[in-house]
Amino acid sequence: MRRLKNERTVQLALAMLEGGIDHTTLEGELTRLAEFVIQRTLERVLKDLRMPPDLPLVFVYDPGPGEPSETIPEECIRLIQRLIRMLSTPLQEGPGYPVDARLRPTGNYGPLVVTRKSWLDYYTRQADLWEIQALIRMSCVAGHQGLGEAIERDARAICFQERDPRTVWERLCHLRQRMQRERADEREGAIDVKLGEGGLTDFEFLVQGTQMTEGFRDHGLRGRSVREGIEPVLARLDLPPATVREQVSVFRSLRALEHRLRLHTGQPSSRLQPWILDEMKAAGLWPPSSEESRILDWQDLLVVRRRVRALFRSRCPDIR
Repeated sequence: MRRLKNERTVQLALAMLEGGIDHTTLEGELTRLAEFVIQRTLERVLKDLRMPPDLPLVFVYDPGPGEPSETIPEECIRLIQRLIRMLSTPLQEGPGYPVDARLRPTGNYGPLVVTRKSWLDYYTRQADLWEIQALIRMSCVAGHQGLGEAIERDARAICFQERDPRTVWERLCHLRQRMQRERADEREGAIDVKLGEGGLTDFEFLVQGTQMTEGFRDHGLRGRSVREGIEPVLARLDLPPATVREQVSVFRSLRALEHRLRLHTGQPSSRLQPWILDEMKAAGLWPPSSEESRILDWQDLLVVRRRVRALFRSRCPDIR
């Protein structure tokens, strides 16, 4: 399984570099690869533990008739712990997928597995706005199909309910400013393509904030990914069509740059410096030959970041 995962990753990287697929296709294929590995790993863990293959569990457990309503069976906890180890442990055949379970209710301090009732109670009564924001992208990838579909329906209902736009944007603007200040390492001529000023996270907050305030009445805004949502969201901002096209192109260029930066460095960081971009250009990693890019050199990157931040200030005028 690990060899297959890493061989497929290399195949996709080569196809991207040779112009056989664009970055939209790449992202979709990487998502499907991750889902395949999770599904097959879960099946293997279930078999090894001699547990039934239709156990209604991923990280949310739905107690059956006669079971305590708020108790997670010990074997279910062991199942998830082993699943995480098998997905993430580095092997001779290559790296796995790092697993981040902190988005569960109450984060690192909460139980690894929660009941469906606890999950629903938390997200309807206690969850902060950023936690609901993360639910927009949620989908069930393995486990009991009926439970997964029910959780997805609950999540969509939570995300796309009517809210006061002023309250939402006040909170999101604060969160975005804090994220930029605490997590973007933009010093000594370096920028963060994702988390920095005018980075991909500006697009993410702009799209998801609009989804949480307008999605209850506009089903066209309910896409799971930022790539799906960016064009309909920008169209609602009364921007000239040429500006909408430009910003969509900028988003795609930044996403392509993030992918190729990580391919070049082998690191998850999105931190970029002029000399690294020069190395990428010399190695033929930038710009992509298969698609038009708004970013050809360092100055282009600085210009598009300023334009993205100006667009984001239409919702967060006080952000620095």
